[in-house]
Amino acid sequence: MKIQTLSRYVVTSLVASLAVASASVTTIAHAQSSAASAVSVHTSVVTRAQLQSELAQLEAAGYDPRGDNSNYPEDLQAAEARVAAMTQPRISTAGNGV
Repeated sequence: MKIQTLSRYVVTSLVASLAVASASVTTIAHAQSSAASAVSVHTSVVTRAQLQSELAQLEAAGYDPRGDNSNYPEDLQAAEARVAAMTQPRISTAGNGV
């Protein structure tokens, strides 16, 4: 009788342990896939050439990264706004009959 009770306890404990382990693995796998998808959504690969091109555009718009940094974020943001204004397509209503 004691052996059957002990065996039942061992089997029950083993089943419970396997259930907990399975749930843990599933949770970890889900967390890893969620983290991986969050990273892939929020990051993109930028090449060195793209960075150099962007810097050249900013410098052409008047930004000097080597100059006075006392107005750092404002100067950069102003240059970014000028670049955006230069690169946005112009909408013309001339000749549309409007």
